[in-house]
Parts: sequence; structure tokens; C-alpha cells
Amino acid sequence: MSVVKPEIYCVGVSHRSAPVAIREKLYIDPESLRPLLHRLSDQFNFDELLVLSTCNRFELLIIAKREDLSDDLVFKAYRELQSLAKKAQLSMETYQKHLYSFKGISAIEHMFAVVASLDSLVIGETQITGQFKEAMKSSLLAGTLGSYLDRLGQDALSCAKKVRTQTKIGEKKVSISHAAIDLAKRVFKNLEEHRVLMIGSGEMAQVAAAYVCKYNPKDLVVLNRTFMKGQALINKLGYGQAVAWECLSEELVKADIVISSTAANEPVITFQDLKQVMNARQGRSIFLVDIAIPRDIEPRCSDLDDVYLFEIDDLQKVVDGNLEARRIAGEEGRSIVATKAQHYQSWLNSVSIKPIFSDFRHYIDDLFHRELEKTIGKLVFQDLSKQQLASLKSMMDAIAGKLVGDVAKSINIHEDLHYKEQLALSLSALFPAKFGATAAEGFMNKNEDSQEDLIECKQKMIQI
Repeated sequence: MSVVKPEIYCVGVSHRSAPVAIREKLYIDPESLRPLLHRLSDQFNFDELLVLSTCNRFELLIIAKREDLSDDLVFKAYRELQSLAKKAQLSMETYQKHLYSFKGISAIEHMFAVVASLDSLVIGETQITGQFKEAMKSSLLAGTLGSYLDRLGQDALSCAKKVRTQTKIGEKKVSISHAAIDLAKRVFKNLEEHRVLMIGSGEMAQVAAAYVCKYNPKDLVVLNRTFMKGQALINKLGYGQAVAWECLSEELVKADIVISSTAANEPVITFQDLKQVMNARQGRSIFLVDIAIPRDIEPRCSDLDDVYLFEIDDLQKVVDGNLEARRIAGEEGRSIVATKAQHYQSWLNSVSIKPIFSDFRHYIDDLFHRELEKTIGKLVFQDLSKQQLASLKSMMDAIAGKLVGDVAKSINIHEDLHYKEQLALSLSALFPAKFGATAAEGFMNKNEDSQEDLIECKQKMIQI
């Protein structure tokens, strides 16, 4: 008997290793990818396979029990997947320049970091977690997700949750739309007492509007050139009201906070317009945030009294500060990833010798039950009831489980994997009736120093 250890590899490209011009050529949409997983796995004799395909990365996660698993082999599998998907083949030089690979504990740490969004373009974003779940589902449906990758996936998701809850990685928002609201909160503290006017209903406005709703503003008004689009956003939010474009001046008079994000080529709020609005406001200050490109609000509006105008460059400073805060939190997250990855590696190591413990348990069960049958067959035990016999068998099962459990615990307590394997394998020599008289001989022929190791392990086994 020999220990067959599963090897884990990760190979791929990401925004860190390749520009978008390369990534878009390697990208395979999940629907097209799913039927290819089993073909690739069979072709390369992989035990398990998962592919994570997003706009920022395309990675293969491989589990295989084969001694020739190497960088060259996994790179070849990567290129073959592109061929199966009928993608335009890149030159070998391009692959060599942009592909990376991780093996063993490094592959585990990398994948845990990816799922925890520590390797994302925007550290702390949550989209990658959902994308990884979808990748697991695709592998499951394709029949390439086995117990090793399933456990890895569950541990990776658990790690991501721990990083998010035990660090501040998700506290600071890192989009311009979020920064606009954060800036407003700094000024007004409690948005529940203030009226917010959202000009525009495009993507950035939608993000800002959804975010501001979390703080329950006194009023939320969406003003868009196309009234129905503004109303559609309000319906989606389930909060606030939409108004017609012609009401802009009237709404500016009533609003405390104005966030403008339209696709207009000219300013929608001019200096002269705002001057009239401020006269009507009678000294009430107004907070304006312009997140549009080109700008929606004339820059010289900031020259007016009681007008506080912030533009996209001002917000970028907030975003940069938040990104730095996430980077620092990400460093804390790396220590969590390292610990979780080591736990998975330890589990993986223990799984490799688990079949030996299983065989040992079968041996002990068989031994105990054979001896029990001999014993209760004697005349002195003929009067035992069925309940008493069942109790005896249950006791023998409990003893067998405790015996094997103690042996496994004594072996697994050692951190050195090679030493742990030697101890486990020595069971096959100590109990040849179950494991076969040639098992130890086959093991000794495998390594030069195996005989000395086996003798030492026998001595260790006797001690434990």
C-alpha cells in the first residue's frame, strides 16, 4: 500500500498579469465553458477541475493524483481549453509572458485571496464571491467538482466571510457615486432631516440613489429629462418621487443636497440659474455634487455665497483615501487567508492517509466480531437475550472506534507529512493479515530508505 496524495494547481491570467487586450481573447463565457470541463478533465486525467471566468481573470483550479503534474502540463491544459472553445490561439511567447501558476499551499492561498476579494482590481468588492459560487455550480453540473474542490470552495467562502466581518475591507466605499453620498454625510451628519435631489437616472445615479436610500433621507427626488426613466428608478428603489424636468429650478430651491449625473453635453445648472435659485433660498446653503463627465454644473457656481460645490476630482480624493483604507484592511485579511489555507492543506494531507485508517478500522471490526462470535457461541453464553447480545456488539463497535480514533489522532498530531505517512503506512506492516503481506514489501521497494523508516515507524507505533 502507498499513499496517493492529491496535488493542487492553479493556472491563469488576471488584471495583474495581462492587459485587457489579452484577457478578452482568453475569456470564455460560463455557458460555453460548462460542456468543455469534462472533456478537458478526461483528456488530461484530472480528478477535479474548476474554471473561474470573469472580465478580470480566467483561471483553472486543478486537482490530480498524478506524479507528472507540472507547470508545463497545466499550461498545456490551459491552451487546450482555449482550443476546445475555438478561441483564437495566442503565441507561445504570449502565454509564457502572461500566464502564472501556483502549486500546493500557494495555490490554496491564492484562491482564498481571490474569493475574499484581496486580489481584485477593487479590493473588497463582493461580485467575485458570487462569480466563484457560479463557477462551483458549473463544475458540479459538469461532473468535475469532487470532494477536494468542494471542501476548498466551502473553506474559501468561509474565509471570505471572515475577512469581511473581521476587517474593515468593506466599510469604505470606492466608487465616485458612493463617495458623493459619503461626502454629503460628512457635511450633514444625519440625512434623515434633509431633502436629496438626484438629477439623472443613469448607472452612476442609480448607484448613488440606492446608497442614499440606506440613510433614509427626509425626501428623495429624482429628476430626469425622460420622466418615465426617473419613475422607473423610483419604482426600483421603492422610495421617493420622480418629477418632471421643467421643475428643476423649483426643486433646487427646496433641496439640501443635489447630486447631478446626466449625459448632457452642456451644464444643466448654470451660474445665472443658480444665482436666481439662491436668491429664492434666502440664505439657506446648498450642497452640490457633480459626478458627470462632461460637468453638469458650471464651475463658477462655487463663487456664489452659501454654495458648496464638489466635482469628480474632489471625490476622487475621497475614493483614493478609501482605497488606501481597503488596502490596509486587505493586509489584515492576508493573515486570515494564510491561516485558513493552512487548515485546508492540513485537511488535504489527512485525507491522503484516510484510506489506511479506513482499512485499519475494517480489520479491527472484523477481528472483534470474529472473536465475539467465537465467544458467544460457547455454552456459557447461550442464555443471553437478543438485547444483551446487541449491547455486547455495540460495546465492541465502540471499542473499535475508540482504538482506531486514538491511533489516527496520535498519527495526525505530527505536522511533518512524510513522518505522518510513514506512521500510517506502518499499520500495513503491523497488521499484514488485513493489508496483505506484500504491502510493506511494495512500500519498501518504493524508497531507498524505506526499510529503515519502516523499522523506526514500527517502534514509534509501539510507543503510541
